[in-house]
Amino acid sequence: MENSKQKILITGASSGLGRELAHQYAQKGNVELILVARRKEALEKVSKKCEAFENVKTRVYSVDIGSQEQVENLLSSVKDIDILINGAGYGIMKDFSEFSDHDVVNMFDTNVIGTIQLTTEIAKRMREKKSGTIVTIASLAGKIATPKSSVYSATKFALIGYFNSLRLELKKDNVHVMTVNPGPVATNFFNIADEDKSYQKAMGGKTLTPKLVVSKIIKGIEQKKREVNLPFKLVLAVKISQLFPRLSDRMLLRMFK
Repeated sequence: MENSKQKILITGASSGLGRELAHQYAQKGNVELILVARRKEALEKVSKKCEAFENVKTRVYSVDIGSQEQVENLLSSVKDIDILINGAGYGIMKDFSEFSDHDVVNMFDTNVIGTIQLTTEIAKRMREKKSGTIVTIASLAGKIATPKSSVYSATKFALIGYFNSLRLELKKDNVHVMTVNPGPVATNFFNIADEDKSYQKAMGGKTLTPKLVVSKIIKGIEQKKREVNLPFKLVLAVKISQLFPRLSDRMLLRMFK
């Protein structure tokens, strides 16, 4: 008798870490991938590549996670989910004075409000069946703020706070909640968020590969880790900022001169 396929819903699946997650899970096989993003054409390309692997089924949904109505429609179309991976999100790296109210609301709608809306309903279903995994890709920017990251960091601090609480609330229900906090990753994210590359330059110019980050995420899911934080150098900077906040401020101001 064929094993039932593990159902994995991935938001932000058309590019970056979401796309790499879909590819790596497809390679493992015996999965049903529910791929969610705004760009349907890009999603269909990911779907086609995934279905080239044995025993892989995909479904694609063109959804703007920042739209409450579209998220509600998605929730009515998908039922039993084993793993939810919240990968949708974006950032803009610039001085606080350059943000419009519209910029702030849009980033919170996608990065926080829509993610919480989707997670809440799926978490209720997982609680009922006493099993499931919820993974959210946040950022080290949600653990240590820097110049030029004010709004983006605020969204990621909010996500980490929400999912830290959710982890405790779902512990007794056998639902695993994990946050992923990477430093800069070599995806299209920074081509949009940091056009002049000044943020990346200040952060040392080095980026993580999507392949490495996703392999750590999948390993973290399998080992039921609380968090996945990388790279080590930036994780160490977070620890220093927590222990010696004034020293950390001086170091960051020097980096972003």
